[in-house]
Amino acid sequence: MRRRRFWPFAVLLLFAADAGAVQSVQFSIASLAGAGWRIRGIRVVLHRTGPGRAALDLAVAVLHPPGRAPALRGLSVHCRDARIGAGEVACAAARVRLLAPGLQSRTFTAAFRYRPRAHTLRFSIPALPLTAGRLALRGTWTPSGWSLRASAPALALSRLLAAARRFGLDRPGVRTRGRVGVRIEFHGGRAGIRTFRVHIAARRLNFQEPTGRYAAQRFSGGVDLTARRAGDAWVGRLHVRLAGGELYVEPLYLAIAKRPITARLAFHWRPGTRILRLSDVVLRHPGVLALHGDLALALRGGVRVLRAGISVTGLDLARAYPVYLQPFLYGGALGGLTLTGRVDGRLRYRDGALRELRATLDGVGIEDRDGRFGLRDASGTLGWTEGPKALRSDLAWRAASLYRIPIGAARVRLRSRDAALHLVGRARVPILDGALLIDHLQVDHPGTPRMAWQFAGVLTPVSLRGLTRRLGWTPFSGKLSGMIPRVRYRDHRVRVDGALLVRVFGGEITVRDLVLRHPFGVVPELRADVRVRDLHLASLTRTFPFGKIEGRLNGTIRGLRLEDWRPVRFDARFETPPGDRSRRRISQQAVKSLTRIGGGGIGGLLSGTFLRLFHEFSYRRIGIGCVLHDGVCDMDGVGPAPDGGYYLVEGGGLPRISVVGFVRRVDWDTLVDQVRAVIARGAGGARQ
Repeated sequence: MRRRRFWPFAVLLLFAADAGAVQSVQFSIASLAGAGWRIRGIRVVLHRTGPGRAALDLAVAVLHPPGRAPALRGLSVHCRDARIGAGEVACAAARVRLLAPGLQSRTFTAAFRYRPRAHTLRFSIPALPLTAGRLALRGTWTPSGWSLRASAPALALSRLLAAARRFGLDRPGVRTRGRVGVRIEFHGGRAGIRTFRVHIAARRLNFQEPTGRYAAQRFSGGVDLTARRAGDAWVGRLHVRLAGGELYVEPLYLAIAKRPITARLAFHWRPGTRILRLSDVVLRHPGVLALHGDLALALRGGVRVLRAGISVTGLDLARAYPVYLQPFLYGGALGGLTLTGRVDGRLRYRDGALRELRATLDGVGIEDRDGRFGLRDASGTLGWTEGPKALRSDLAWRAASLYRIPIGAARVRLRSRDAALHLVGRARVPILDGALLIDHLQVDHPGTPRMAWQFAGVLTPVSLRGLTRRLGWTPFSGKLSGMIPRVRYRDHRVRVDGALLVRVFGGEITVRDLVLRHPFGVVPELRADVRVRDLHLASLTRTFPFGKIEGRLNGTIRGLRLEDWRPVRFDARFETPPGDRSRRRISQQAVKSLTRIGGGGIGGLLSGTFLRLFHEFSYRRIGIGCVLHDGVCDMDGVGPAPDGGYYLVEGGGLPRISVVGFVRRVDWDTLVDQVRAVIARGAGGARQ
C-alpha cells in the first residue's frame, strides 16, 4: 500500500529534477482515497514549460466527495502554468471543466495545491457558476481529516431547488421566489463529519410547499447553526431571527412586524436513542412574550416531551392565543376563545405530567365564542405543585359567566401540595341575585389526562325569572335554592353524589344520578332521573300563557338524556297526585291548549258547543306521559278513554269536562313546535 502511494511522488520528483531529458510525463491512477473521499479513474499529463514549471492536464472519471454529497463525473483540470516541485503540485489559476446539474457554466477557475508525499490537497474556487448564483468554495483534504467551506451572498432559491431536484434531494411541486445568502463550513475525517457551521439569510422570500403545510410570503430572516460530534451524540447551538414578512409552519402562522422574533438554544442530540435535549432556550416575540426554558424530547415514533422547565414573562394573551395556542385547539372545546390580559409564569413538566405551575395574572379575560363560559378582569397569583411543600394562590375576578348565567365579583384563596389544589376557607360566588357558597373545592392533577375535581356547597335563593331569561327560556317566577351535595369531575365526566333539590312553584324538584359528560366539549351529554312533587299548577300556569289550571302535580322523568342540551331520550309522566284534596279547576283556554297538543277532542256532560258558555271546569285528574326515543314521543294520559284514546283531563264535578287525546306517536320536534305555538297563541290573547 505504501508503494502505491509513493510512486506518484517518485514520478513528480523525477519530473521536477532539472534534467532536460524529461520533457513530458503521463501516468494514470486507478483510485485514490482519503478521509471520507474517493477518486477513481485519474489521468495526469505534464509538459515541461520551464524550470519547476509545467502545463498540467488532469482528468477524473468519478469523484466521491465526503458525506452524502452526490458523485461528480467528467471532471477535467487544465493549468497552463503549474508549479512542479519535489514535494507539491500547485496551480494559481486552473481552468476546470465539470459536467454537473445546477452549473450555469461547465468551466470555471480554480486554484489548488497537492502534496503527494503528505497526501494533502487544498483547493479554492472563487466563483463557482451555479444556475442559482455564484458560490465560493474552499477545501482541504489531509490524511487526518478534511474541511469544506462554501459561501454565496445571494442564491436564487427556485433555481437552487431545481438543481437539488436533479440529485433527488427535493420534493417536486415546491414554488419559490427570492434569494438566500449561505455560509457553510464542514470539518470531518474518515468517520464522517466532525463539526459544521451553517448560516442562511433570506430576503423577501416567497415559498409554498404542495401540501400547504409550509409557506412564506415576503419573508426575511436568518438561521445560524453550529454543531460538533461528541462521542455518539451531536452538540451545538442554534440561533434564529425572523425579521419580516409572513411564515406558516403547520399549524403556526406568524405575521412578523417591525421588530424581529428571535430564538436561540443549545442542543444535545443522540441519534441512537433519538433523544433531543434543548437547554438555554430563549424565545423573544416583542409585544407578545419572552420565554426561557429547557426541554428533553423523545423523537421516536413522533414527538414526546420527557421533561420541560419553562418560564414566560410578559405574555399578552390577546396576541399570543391566536398565534401559539389556538392553532393547536381548533375543533376542540377551547378553539374559539377571546383572551385579554397578561400573564407571567413558570412550569415544570416531567414524564407526561405537570409537576409545578406558578402564574401571576393581570387583568385576564376569557370569552367563549359559543357563550359557554367567560371571565373578566381576573388578577392574582396561582400556584400548583405535586411536591410536599405547599404553594398558595389568591385569585379574584370582577365578573364571570357560565352558559350565559352571570357570576359576580369574587375572591378565592387556594393551597396546593401533593398534586392537589384545595380551597382555603369558604368562598362566596354571586349568581344573579343569589350566591353559591362553596364549602369544599379540590382539584387533582390539573392540566393532565388525570385531572379531577370535586366541590360541595349551598345555593342561596336565585330568582328563576332572571335565570330563565338569561337562558333564553320562557321566564317564570319562583326561587332556585338548595344544598349541593358533592360534585365530582373525572375522565371528562361530572357526577353528582346524592340528590339536587330545587324548590319551585310551591313544590320540589329532585334530580338524582346526574352525570354530565364533556361539559365543555362540542356535544355535551347529560343523564339524570328527575322527580317532581307537589307543584302548584296555579303558580306554574300563571308563568306561561297556557291557560289557568288549579291543583297539584307530581311527576317523574326517568332515564333523561340530553345531547348538546337537546332531549334525545326519556320516560316522562306527570299527573294529579293520588288523594289530592286541593281545588282542581281548568280554564277554557287551558282546555283548548291541551286539545291542540294532544290532537284530541272534548267530552263529558258539556259538548264543545257549550264550551264557550263556561270559563272554568272541574276535573278529577289531569296528566300527560311521553316516552321519547329515536325522535318520536309515545303519548299517554291519566287513563284509557273510549275509542282508543287516553284522558289528558278526566272530568269530575260540575261543570264537568274531559279532554281526550288520540294521537299516540308524535314527532318530538313537531310536539315542541305545537307547545310553542300554543304558548305564543295564549300570549297573544287574554288569559283565562
